[in-house]
Amino acid sequence: MSGKKDAKVTVAAPGDALDTSGIGLDGNSDYDSDRGGTPTPRVPGGPKRLRALYRGRAGAAAPPDIRRNNSDGSVDNVGASHGKSRLSRLVRRRRASQRYVNKLLKKERESAHSFVTEDHKESEEDVTGIDFPKPAPMDKAERIVSGASSIISGDELTEEEKEQLKQTSKGLLLMNQTQSKYASLFSEFPIEIRMCNFTFSVPYTETSNKLKTVYNSSFVYQAVKIFKRLREGNFPEKKEEVKYKIVLDNVSLRLRPGKMYLVLGPPGSGKSSLLKVIAGRIRPSGKNDNVTGDVTFNGKSFEDQTDIHIENAIALIDQLDRHAPRYTVEDTFNFAFRCKRRYGHHADFRFTPDTPENRELAKAADEANLTVDVIIKALGLDHVRGTFVGNEEIRGVSGGQRRRVTIGEMLMNPAPILCGDEISNGLDATSTYDIMNILMHVGKIRKKVQIISLLQPSPETVALFDEVILLGEGKILYAGPISQVEDYFAALGYAAPVHMDVGDFLQIIATPDGAKYYDPSPDMAARRSMPYTLDELASEFQNSHLGKNIMFEIKEAHQQVWGSAHGDVSKFDDAEYLDDRRYKEKYANYVLWSTWLNFRRQITLWRRDKRVLIANAVKNLIMGVSVGGVFFQTDDVVSILGVLFQGMLFVMLSGMVSAPTFVDERLIYYKQSDSNFFGAFSFVIAKALSKLPQTAMDCINFGTILYYMVGLAPQPSYFFTFMGVIFVFNILMTELLFVFSTFAVTKSAVQVSSACLVFFFMLFCGFIIAPNTIPNYYTWIYWYNPLSWAYRSLILNEFTSSKYSQQDGDAILTFLGFVNSQGEPFNREWILWGFIFMLSHIVLSLTISGLLLHYVRVHGEASPSFEAVEKAEQELKLQSEGASDDSTQVNIPFKPITLSFEDISYDVKTSTGDEDLRLLHDISGCFRAGRMCALMGESGAGKTTLMDVIALRKNSGSVKGNVYVNGFPRDAKSFRRCSGYVEQFDIQSPQLTVRETVLFSGRLRLDADKVKSDKQKKKYCDMVLKILELAPLADSLVGSSESGGLSFEQKKRLSIAVELAASPSILFLDEPTTGLDSRSASLVVKILRKVADQGRTICATIHQPSSAVFAMFDDLLLLKSGGYSVYHGPLGSQCKTLVKYFEGHGATPIEAGDNPSNWMLREIPKSEKDFAALYHGSQEYAKLRRQLEAARTNPPKELEIWYKADFAVPSSERQRLMNKRLQTVYWRSPTYNLSRLLVCVVIAFILGSVFITERQLTTLTESQIRAYFSVTFLSFIIVGILCIISVLPVMLAIRDVFYKQRAAGMVDNTALGWALGTAEKWFMILASSLFCLVYLSTSGTFPASVRRAISFWGFFTFNLAIYSYFGQAFMCLVPAMATAQILCSVFIGLNNFFSGLIVRPQYMVGLFAFTYWITPGHYVYEGLIISQYWGDERPVLAVQNSDFWNFLGCDDLEEGEDCYGTVTQYLWVFFGGKFNKDNELQDILVLALFLVIARVSTFFALRAFNYTNT
Repeated sequence: MSGKKDAKVTVAAPGDALDTSGIGLDGNSDYDSDRGGTPTPRVPGGPKRLRALYRGRAGAAAPPDIRRNNSDGSVDNVGASHGKSRLSRLVRRRRASQRYVNKLLKKERESAHSFVTEDHKESEEDVTGIDFPKPAPMDKAERIVSGASSIISGDELTEEEKEQLKQTSKGLLLMNQTQSKYASLFSEFPIEIRMCNFTFSVPYTETSNKLKTVYNSSFVYQAVKIFKRLREGNFPEKKEEVKYKIVLDNVSLRLRPGKMYLVLGPPGSGKSSLLKVIAGRIRPSGKNDNVTGDVTFNGKSFEDQTDIHIENAIALIDQLDRHAPRYTVEDTFNFAFRCKRRYGHHADFRFTPDTPENRELAKAADEANLTVDVIIKALGLDHVRGTFVGNEEIRGVSGGQRRRVTIGEMLMNPAPILCGDEISNGLDATSTYDIMNILMHVGKIRKKVQIISLLQPSPETVALFDEVILLGEGKILYAGPISQVEDYFAALGYAAPVHMDVGDFLQIIATPDGAKYYDPSPDMAARRSMPYTLDELASEFQNSHLGKNIMFEIKEAHQQVWGSAHGDVSKFDDAEYLDDRRYKEKYANYVLWSTWLNFRRQITLWRRDKRVLIANAVKNLIMGVSVGGVFFQTDDVVSILGVLFQGMLFVMLSGMVSAPTFVDERLIYYKQSDSNFFGAFSFVIAKALSKLPQTAMDCINFGTILYYMVGLAPQPSYFFTFMGVIFVFNILMTELLFVFSTFAVTKSAVQVSSACLVFFFMLFCGFIIAPNTIPNYYTWIYWYNPLSWAYRSLILNEFTSSKYSQQDGDAILTFLGFVNSQGEPFNREWILWGFIFMLSHIVLSLTISGLLLHYVRVHGEASPSFEAVEKAEQELKLQSEGASDDSTQVNIPFKPITLSFEDISYDVKTSTGDEDLRLLHDISGCFRAGRMCALMGESGAGKTTLMDVIALRKNSGSVKGNVYVNGFPRDAKSFRRCSGYVEQFDIQSPQLTVRETVLFSGRLRLDADKVKSDKQKKKYCDMVLKILELAPLADSLVGSSESGGLSFEQKKRLSIAVELAASPSILFLDEPTTGLDSRSASLVVKILRKVADQGRTICATIHQPSSAVFAMFDDLLLLKSGGYSVYHGPLGSQCKTLVKYFEGHGATPIEAGDNPSNWMLREIPKSEKDFAALYHGSQEYAKLRRQLEAARTNPPKELEIWYKADFAVPSSERQRLMNKRLQTVYWRSPTYNLSRLLVCVVIAFILGSVFITERQLTTLTESQIRAYFSVTFLSFIIVGILCIISVLPVMLAIRDVFYKQRAAGMVDNTALGWALGTAEKWFMILASSLFCLVYLSTSGTFPASVRRAISFWGFFTFNLAIYSYFGQAFMCLVPAMATAQILCSVFIGLNNFFSGLIVRPQYMVGLFAFTYWITPGHYVYEGLIISQYWGDERPVLAVQNSDFWNFLGCDDLEEGEDCYGTVTQYLWVFFGGKFNKDNELQDILVLALFLVIARVSTFFALRAFNYTNT
């Protein structure tokens, strides 16, 4: 056949499939359209057009039919080559639709008088770039393979289908008009991707099952381990062996321009890693031996030393929706467009021909905001373009719309390669199809390579792709045309059930469960009876013609190459050289323009956060008036020092509040930076500039009030110098603390780091300890300390002003210790040096931040080791294969529920006004016991809203209508006890194990009257874990995104288990299959089916179920956009009842094999009929109304659901369980508790070490005793700051979990309130004990005695408790942490200022004197001072003319004679007689009162508020 004597044709054995890569299913030669390139022979020795074998073994002359298993055990033959496969029909229909759309587009162009050449008229290739060549003559082998496919109906469209295409192609026509009119502005840059033997692995160690606790994460535990090893002679310890888990295994692919590739595979198969490799996020490197192989783009790789930035040719759509929540949809698109287009213009005339016509077109496109407008309309976001994107806390667009925003944002990048990672999450099947259809056409027009992974694609969506890549455990199981995949696996003996979608079938094959579908023909079974392992499937593909063809093709010369490759003539012989100049610059814009774009964005976000703006203004006013009022027109030098120090501290606290907020924004930055939207320094500089307005407002409001109320130097020059210092210092602290947020993993880490830094700054700034008395070993801190430079500048600005004589000013500066090494006071030149230092430090901080953001990526800890996961999976398999153990079955009686509802309407206030917006319109329905009801509808139809209303989960809005339980009006208390609700993104405590989480729910919610013993509750919960296949993971931590833990799918099952542990009569589930692959979704729904078969009622919202999943439901409640019911009733066997209803009301008849759920969702929006009106006038609706009427008419009394108590267990039991839970959470939170313990020890040692060389002095000076008082003040202030800011994120997490538990009827505010106090107190006592032990043993500042130590410890513990409990209260009183942080800064400021050191008690007179008495810091400080120094009779040397000198009457002494008093006397004078031993009991009682206030506030807030976003 080839003309060679040794040529031969290998004949396939029975059951083996022939390669169909050369012939399309419609009988046409589609080698060019499906594989690309020219129809040259790919098998050595074979004929030019001969279709080779899939596998290189002997076989039959014809491919086998696809055998589909039926539920009755019979097998259908639906061979793709005979046109009976639904996928093959969809592929042909798609092609026919494309041909017809092509004609529409041609007519559109011709009507617009577009220029069409003769070549265009004669060719089948049109404006879409879709090539349908003329049929070529076929030889015998081709005719055998193609069979009768060319005459099968479906190649042509009916008139009705053509009319529907005209309607559904409006978006495409709009895009075509744009492409036609502005064609000269859009460039094509076809890139071919080749991967050759790429392998990627990740290191891991065999981690133990030991949970992380405060103890085993501490140095003490490590010391004990070392001691034990030394004692046992086992030292040094052997290092854990590092192993590697292969994520991608020897992957070879050839991806062609103009093609769209579907990536399928189960979780952990390597889909995301494959996309990241293509996108350049995972790159081969000589330094990293766990990445091998090559990835090239038109012959170039990321590692080639060229000036080409290949990453700019790639756009990656991530799994997560990460956006600025207060940016609107249009804002988000505009920002992305302007970042990826030079100066935000549609044309870059460096690369586009600079003609007058193009200039006009570019101007018109810019004025119309063309690209953004077209993409917004094409994605169906036009009606929400001005709506906030939003997030979990800020109300915005719906989840499905937010997913579209994520897709559209990356489409602003005109990259020739598009990678999409599970982009259909949260979208219904129709929306997914529409978006994929748009991407397909865009890819054809622009010759893009599009590689997209989907989780549960419908057959219609699958058919849109050109090729499919199936991964299993990182191996390629199939990579080839969509149209041939069924034939390929049929040749291997795999048969799918008749109602299983092809996408589900392929994903299951890539799992061990795929063995169930190995059903070979008798002849094939004789050769191989056992199913293939994944390794064998990968080997089969590599040895198949498709696999060999890939290896052959990736070695061919490239057809298009980078223009910069001209030098390598031998490698790229006859290639087309592409103009790659646009990819020689990393960023589309220069630094200044990128900075401007980021600045505008940050300013917009800042202006829209009204709550924080108002809170900051109020905070500045309160603090400015309070401080200024107390020191109104003061002349006291010490008071002025305190005022200036307080101003600096207030600035630092503001920086501490703002720094952690970037931790949440960091992921947004990573996404945009990785896409080369802008550089790190553009972002850092813009963010710093965007903070200036808020900084200026803070400084002007607070600084002006403070300056003139206190009466500082009145001349304008001194005022502006003062304002300049605090303004620059504010910027410095903000940027310095921002550095921590660029690399710290959590907010708590940022806050702890900030607190430690602020502590050092405060201690060594010159206020707490005079500069000339700072120990030599700490002077370097003083000279580095930015606060010391700012504080010194303010001191010099005041005391060298014209308000003081030079002699007086110098005397004051000398007394305060602000002197140089020669003992001379500093002059005003040091103010200039202060500015120079601070400005330099700002530049340094910005540089460090930019470098860290550029080079460092912060990710959470890894999940449990792969070995542990694999072991769990093996146990799962053994568990499922093992016989059921009836002895573990625990039957808890429950009363079945039929839930009916009539005329449910729901109204909310619009986000921009006071108008009412109706989201639900008179919905009626019934959820019956023992049945599963699917609640479905397009995005925005109100599915979740309806379920929230029925399940009593709405906290806002107005609800109308009636709900009945078994015919009786619903009682809220009883309904909560008998129902369960699984949220779409449920939250659990990450520190607990799976069993502890489920058991906690069971113990609190199982009725004590029905389940008598805790042993029975445990057995029931274990049974629930077994049902949900969580038993092998029972002792695993739930975890979080930061700490690792359960997978998304495992957390879904855990959420269901938590609710099933309550033995509910009715269970609501919001999107239980979203984010899951088809196998996991099927597993979850099968579990729900088992639950329903027990007699429980199940209601679940669901987006894109497969045919198999949808068939498991009994009933359907279907909503349309706007909140109108379209259908409610049974689905019927194989959904026949549903299909019959819609077909009977004018819907297009469903095709054989079509998914009824996808079909009905397609029919509702495209039909001109109002299905909502049709339903309300139908017999089905009338029947429903009769049933609802009958259900609530004289229902049997025994069916009533009513509980006497609000909770299932007594309050004492609830309290015990909640106490135990929170103590466990705290014990397993080393990041929070261990860090504050360690920080307390470090701070105590630093404070004590200041006086370590002067321990137990027998004679003191005034400056020394003042330093003692100041250090004592700083000790309780800084540790208090640490406590209050670190407790906020912990309390926020606990609060959010509590809201869910309260809604489920598990606990009340009382149980959590007491538990919070119990869990916190032990760590406060321990922290206080450690601090006092270290500080008192190192400082030696007062006479040692047990009584003094105990008294000091008691007041210090009071302080920690007050700060911690007020932090809890603030977090419960307000909705967001940003607001709570502002409350904390006010609380800290008041305690700092009015405790008695910065403003001494004798100077607190007049209007603001009351602040001294309402500040808890006053009583803490007094108690600490009295406990240390009252009764201390050591002599203190008085300074001439000081208050102490005058009190002692030292003027009567002879000149030169020293004057001494006691420490007790100095204490009395220094605090104006206000600090007294007699006040000790009063201090204790008042502090106890403050504790009560804090705790009552927490109890009240937990009871009164619910800040969930519903």
